[in-house]
This record gives sequence, structure tokens and C-alpha cells, in this order.
Amino acid sequence: MLYSFIIPTRERHDVLGAAMRAVLAQTRDNFELVIMDNASSSATQDVIKSFNDPRIRHIRAPERLAMIDNWEMGLAQARGDYVTILGDDDGPLPDAVEVAEKVHAVWPDKILTWRISVYYWPDFYIEEFRNQANVHLGRHLELRNSRDFLRKLYTYKDHANFSELPSLYYSFVPRPLIDRIRTKYGRYFLSKSPDIASGLINAWHVDDYVFSYRPVGVLGISRHSTGTSALFPGLHAGPAEQFKAENAASVPDDLDPRLSDKSFLLEVSVANELARFRDKYFPDDAIKPDIEGWLKWFATAAPRFGDKRGDLEALIADIARKNGVSPDSIKLPPPQDMSKASSFLYFVGPQQTAFFRYTMGPHVADIAQMAEDYARITVPVDELQIPTTQTGKERGLLGKLFRS
Repeated sequence: MLYSFIIPTRERHDVLGAAMRAVLAQTRDNFELVIMDNASSSATQDVIKSFNDPRIRHIRAPERLAMIDNWEMGLAQARGDYVTILGDDDGPLPDAVEVAEKVHAVWPDKILTWRISVYYWPDFYIEEFRNQANVHLGRHLELRNSRDFLRKLYTYKDHANFSELPSLYYSFVPRPLIDRIRTKYGRYFLSKSPDIASGLINAWHVDDYVFSYRPVGVLGISRHSTGTSALFPGLHAGPAEQFKAENAASVPDDLDPRLSDKSFLLEVSVANELARFRDKYFPDDAIKPDIEGWLKWFATAAPRFGDKRGDLEALIADIARKNGVSPDSIKLPPPQDMSKASSFLYFVGPQQTAFFRYTMGPHVADIAQMAEDYARITVPVDELQIPTTQTGKERGLLGKLFRS
């Protein structure tokens, strides 16, 4: 079995080298690393050439592409039986392929998706978060019903989060599924947010997927990160604004009328992707958005808005009234100074232990070093609890147990 890591990149040579080192540190050799270069300057090529490793293939777009087109081109170059995409400031754990091999020995046709851990690079624009990490140490894997999860995502039941979709961005996806989707739709990435789009299209085309509470990779958040820029537009809006401008021609904005055209909230943008995707590709499906549930999801953003809390309240009230929901029924959590959160909070549950804002040592300066450090404390591959069979009754019991 061959595993493909694809790193789409553009003018981020300052972080790309560390992401590449993290991939090349795998404990197995049956992988390739595809660098999909979106017409970057020669500095990117210099970083790639410095490795001189036959497992690396560098493909450079002849001209600047929208993100989804660059990702699509990179995907077309991958040769693996299983494929994943990394951001150019992300990194897999050294045993990522080893974990995937163990899972696919049992479930060869299943997507392997994992719980995300996060590392804030030393150049992150919120000083208090720099060189810190949210770390998960779970050992349990479950066979998750795709439609059950989609239903929860579209209603915000059990606080379902889009980050647990079987997206190509934080999953190993079997090649036959990718080929089937590309044949059916003419391409694989179907909206301007390729991570969300791939998770949705995958979930709608498979009955279930393997979900690991033990992370296999780390989401790096640097000064370049587009999603985090959208989370904190008042602090560092540049990457998010650039993304929006460059993708407008390829995928025009198409606002769901149930939402607000005045939104500054990332959660509303994600909800719009969910709603529009469902209406375009699965209009007759019984799964439908629950706007009141989504409003409760939007309200969870309150702690990061500080003195702009009133703007969030007004946005939620506007969407609520538009959909016949009483704004008074949506309660925002109390104000919180996120910068003064403890640097070492944790909780223990049946499926994982999580350390929030765990401070990395001075020897950690990038994603490759973080992945190496993380590997020393995470659950070993031979201790992972991989399901072998699962009936509908067992699935329901596990769902209650591991999401309680």
C-alpha cells in the first residue's frame, strides 16, 4: 500500500520546510510527498530542492490558481492507494502511516479520520498562544455512521463539529472513492472551502468511516493560516481577505437566504457552505439544517469577541428573526479573557485525555519538532483500540458512551 501526502503551498517557504520534515520522519517508507506549488517564487523551490529525497515530487502550477484548483491539480498528481492533504504549516505524527496501515489491514475500504490537535507556531499573531498546543491522547477508534454524523452536524446535536467530517484534509481517503467522486462530478473539490467540501461529499458517499480519537496529525496555526484569520478578523484579517478575493472568480459567493449577508463570523460562513452544498448536491435528502441549533452554535463564538460581543448578539438576533426564532432563546456564554486562560488545563473522558494550551518547551520551534515531541507522549500504535465489527445496536451504544 502506498500513502500519499499532498502539501499545497504558495509563498510560504518559511513554514514549508518544517512540514516536509514532519512527513519525511515517518516510521514507514511506503509513502510519497507531493508538493503542489501554486506558482510561488524561487524561494519555495529552493526549500524543496534542499531535501534531495526521491520520495518528494514537486509540481508547480504554470500560473496562479484559486485554492480549490491548486488542490485539485495536486490530487491528480497523487499515486497512492490512500491520500491525505496537509496545510503547509501542518505536520503528521511520525507514525501516521503506521497507524493507517493498522487500520486499513482491518478496514481496507474505509476512510480513516482523526481528532485534530493544534499547534500555534511561534510567529502566531496572538502572543499568549505562541508555541502552545492543544493535545489529545485518546486510544479509541470507532466505526462512525456517516448519515448519523451528518444529521447531527446539520442540527448541532451533541455539539457536532465539522472538523470531524471525513475530509481529505485530516483523513486518509481510499483512492477508489476519490476516483468515483471525480468521475461523477467532473472534479473532487466542489466548493471554495475544499476541506469542508471534501468532508461532506465523502460523508454522503460512504456508509461509515473509521474515526480515531488518537490524533494522527497536527494542525499548525501560523501567521499564514486562513481559517484562524477568519476566526479573529479584528486582529489579522489579511490571509482571510486574500483567500476571499482570489477565490471569488473561481467560486462566487452564494449566500443562503436563511443566513446574514452582514456576517463577519466564521461559523456563519461554514454554515453557509453546509447549507449550499446540501441544496446543490443533495436537494432531496431528508437531512436539513436546523437554524435554531445553528444559532446555538454561533453563540459559542462569544468568548473570542471581547468588546465586540454586541456585534455578535446583533448578528444572531438578525438571523433568528429572519427564521422565526426568538432571539431571547439563544444564550451567549459569559465574557472570557481567552489570553489569560490557564496554560495547562485538562480533562479525562472514556475516549481521550485532552491537554489544552500545553506549553511546548524551548526546544520546539516548528511543526516538525512539535510532532516529534508529541509522538513521545501519545498512545503507541500497538495499544490502539481498533474496532473489528460493529452492529447497529453497538454503534448506538458507543455513540452515547464516547460522546457523553
